[in-house]
Amino acid sequence: MEEVLKEWLNKAKKKMEEDEKLKEEIKDFDGVFLLDVTDGESYHVAINKGDVGELTKGEVDDPRLTVTADTATLTALMSGELSPMKAFALRKIKLKGSFEDIIRLRKFLKTD
Repeated sequence: MEEVLKEWLNKAKKKMEEDEKLKEEIKDFDGVFLLDVTDGESYHVAINKGDVGELTKGEVDDPRLTVTADTATLTALMSGELSPMKAFALRKIKLKGSFEDIIRLRKFLKTD
């Protein structure tokens, strides 16, 4: 799972480097994005004013945005086999955070 998430994060960072509009959308985001993997280890990524950190194992206190899903769902999302909207509608993924943050980071999280 860690390798899949690292590959996804690298794609997301590259996309942000190439997309000025995306850079603008997250330039003032300051917080931690947590991937809570229900059947494995959790990971987090700090984003500080648009500067995206590295993928780190473990949970954090008070993340700004949390995505909760199992390994199979996250793998399908990262590969593009499952859309985020379908995963949410099927209750395969849970989101916790402000609506504004979810909307702001949606493009960053989608790399397919």
